Amino acid sequence: MGYPIGISGNKTDQTILVDKLIESLRSIISIPIIPWDERYTSIQAKSILHQQGKKPRDDKGMVDQLAARIMLQEYLDSRSRT
Repeated sequence: MGYPIGISGNKTDQTILVDKLIESLRSIISIPIIPWDERYTSIQAKSILHQQGKKPRDDKGMVDQLAARIMLQEYLDSRSRT
């Protein structure tokens, strides 16, 4: 799950909300929920879209989808290293 840590590395108000959501989900589902630092993924996604000639400001959903894919790939890559 995307984990919105502040740029400084500290928790934000949004992080605290996500902590509560994770806690709630863990009480009703049995699969692992792994908080994943989502800092800079939107910036990476916008850069990729820009390189593809797309205008990321026109479609936030496209940016969010690509940012989620970046986080998933980072997670999968981290698993293959261990």
